[in-house]
Amino acid sequence: MSRIRNESVSAKAGFIRIATVFLAALAVAASTGCAARTLTITQADYINTAMGKPTGDPLRVAIVCVYPKDLKNEVNDRLRPGTGITAKEWFEREPGSSGSGRPFNISSKQVYLLTNRKDAWGIIKRGALHGADSEGSAQVKITGIKFNGWKLHSRNSVIYVFPEFIGPDLEVLPVKPAIFRPPGKYTRKLFCEIGVKKGGPDHGQYIKQTTAPGLRGVREKK
Repeated sequence: MSRIRNESVSAKAGFIRIATVFLAALAVAASTGCAARTLTITQADYINTAMGKPTGDPLRVAIVCVYPKDLKNEVNDRLRPGTGITAKEWFEREPGSSGSGRPFNISSKQVYLLTNRKDAWGIIKRGALHGADSEGSAQVKITGIKFNGWKLHSRNSVIYVFPEFIGPDLEVLPVKPAIFRPPGKYTRKLFCEIGVKKGGPDHGQYIKQTTAPGLRGVREKK
């Protein structure tokens, strides 16, 4: 009986140890996964120059976090990764705006803005970009971009960075956004570049994602 009792106690202790390790692992994964991302934008000396001003004009930027649940609403179909959505379409259908298209339907807590508009829809992180020459620095760091840790690696999770470049006709240019898909493919430190390429499409205005992918499925250590 003593042997059976000891084996029972040992089995219970083993189960408790396994359960404790499992719960601790879940807690670490959740806390690490939910840690906010940062986006560092490297801007050229002069940006948003398509309207003809050599030194450029202020550039509004929207950082948009899209989850699989958002894509269950058909109004958000164009936010699905791989559709080829452009900055023009985002700003025409931006929630809370008076754009010409049917507004997208996502939470304002999923949209981070660089804008001079105080009444803008979303979380305002700072003012619009003005270019490195005006701001005195090429790099602008945006902190506190939250993304649910449990959805980081879903193929339908994505972070878009839309720049509102304005063309000579005063319309938003159809520039392709910087795309981080899925966000968990990268570490918490994201990078992109904004500039003007002479002779390039969209009057040379561009944004590009410059982050090297991390190891998929591996959490970044704090």
